Amino acid sequence: MRLNAKQIAACTGGQFLVDAIDPSALMTGITWDSREVQPGWLYVALPGERVDGHDFVEAALRAGAAGALVMQSPGRPACLLAREMGAAVIEVANTASAITDLAREWRGHLRGRIIGLTGSVGKTTTKNLVRDVCAAFGSTVATRGNQNNELGVPRTLLAADPETAVVVVEMGMRGMGQIAELCDFVRPDWGLVTNVGESHIELLGSRENIARAKAELFAALPAGTGRAFLNLDSPALGILMDAGRLGERPVALSGFDGHPDGAAVELYEREAVACDEVVWAEDVALDAEGRPCFTLCARDRADEGDLSLFAPVERCRCALALTGAHNVDNAVAAAAVGGPGSGDHRVGSGRFRARAGAPGGHRRPGRLHHRERRLQREPRFHAGLSGHLRCHRRSGSAHRRPRRHGGARQLRRAVPRRRRRGGSRGGPS
Repeated sequence: MRLNAKQIAACTGGQFLVDAIDPSALMTGITWDSREVQPGWLYVALPGERVDGHDFVEAALRAGAAGALVMQSPGRPACLLAREMGAAVIEVANTASAITDLAREWRGHLRGRIIGLTGSVGKTTTKNLVRDVCAAFGSTVATRGNQNNELGVPRTLLAADPETAVVVVEMGMRGMGQIAELCDFVRPDWGLVTNVGESHIELLGSRENIARAKAELFAALPAGTGRAFLNLDSPALGILMDAGRLGERPVALSGFDGHPDGAAVELYEREAVACDEVVWAEDVALDAEGRPCFTLCARDRADEGDLSLFAPVERCRCALALTGAHNVDNAVAAAAVGGPGSGDHRVGSGRFRARAGAPGGHRRPGRLHHRERRLQREPRFHAGLSGHLRCHRRSGSAHRRPRRHGGARQLRRAVPRRRRRGGSRGGPS
């Protein structure tokens, strides 16, 4: 965040109780914990059940806060201290809402890619993996821990700089409409739903309603430039597609599947699903310590105008330092964000030759030759996971989850094949 006191007051509808000595000085961080304050930050006084943030305004100012957002006067001593230190004290109607207002304002300053991520389970692990994949190709900011609520989500945006290449925003929800409210100011460019389970089913009534709530992320993606990352193994895939209006708008589709069966693999290999890019795992096995190793597979769309050939599949053998077969799903989802193809639309696009017709690009060489060279230089979808992957020879018994549905087949029916050419092909700006 880089906003001055006047900008903060303007976007929050606040009134100055104490003017800043330098109204043009930028505040470069935000917190509502006085123990976290760093010089030049904005302190937000939040009322709580046990403590009131207004009681700690003076402590925040002494720690170097350049300003404080309050809902009432913090008292004469705090105001006198603010004048002495040249800090601003701004009164707003609701400090929690003001944090969202600040994030909404700051979102307009961010030039990088915003990736929204949600799901019933695995959100935080997948978010960490996506963060590391993106960090391999450019500056990246991601949600801290599991701070995915009404305070943590705006804080993630406010932690980014205008030059940040990618911001990964984890979003939680407890009811219908909550993800839509978050997306209203996050304005994600890409969206990923890890899975749909039964978390909060007591509030939403059914898994179908949970899927509809998660699909609010897809519905918020911009037409023409958005990209949705779909779990092809999800029984709720059809609901996600329909509720997210992915079949109605030009939003590009990328699919991932951590535990496909043979029939699904055949579909992925032959481009028989509507996604223009698919990433999946094969030969999943666990070692003696429960850490999975697997073959990471990826295929992107065939060359434009070449309908006679299938795009070749890239494969590399991987092993996770994380334990549990379920983390294969999380890793494959992150790999999908990293991108299976030469993908000038991918994070860090400068690392590989641009697609023909892309801005500043040149005509691509032969697909197979191009891909062989890329594999020699380290597969794109593999590089960002280096912190979580380890060298490993095949061992242990296969651990494969049976497929109970036809998720990929649902997608093939849901989106006409002519729609597969749409979506953003531009790199992070």
